[in-house]
Amino acid sequence: MDAIRKAKEQDIIELCAIEKACFKYDILSKKSLRNFINHKHHLFLVAEHDKKIAGYLITLINSRHKMARHYSLAVLPQYRGQSIGKKLLLASESYITSKQGIKLEVHVENKPAQDLYRSMGFSFSKIKIGYYEDSSNAIEMIKFFN
Repeated sequence: MDAIRKAKEQDIIELCAIEKACFKYDILSKKSLRNFINHKHHLFLVAEHDKKIAGYLITLINSRHKMARHYSLAVLPQYRGQSIGKKLLLASESYITSKQGIKLEVHVENKPAQDLYRSMGFSFSKIKIGYYEDSSNAIEMIKFFN
């Protein structure tokens, strides 16, 4: 991995390809991706490898909420196992200094992601029944800052 940086509108085509490669349901549209990039309360980071985007992380940082929320994390299959997700998560924490912590949802069957989040200090909070577009369940995980 070469660098982590904030996403730009010029990244939309690559980000759409990542969405399609990583998700079967709940795929973000170009319009949604553009809104996440341009919204002042959203942090949209990308990880670059050989001048291509290998993965991304969208974090919602609303001034009215005590917790930030990791909305979406995706790493292209060919780049998995290279700690890109971990590096994106660590980079995002430097922007979330005014919050009590971070929460996220992860598919109940996505054990590799759950393991990553646990290794980063996240713990189980609750099950969200029918959370995803296909009515599958999610696990909410939370990480509190000291």
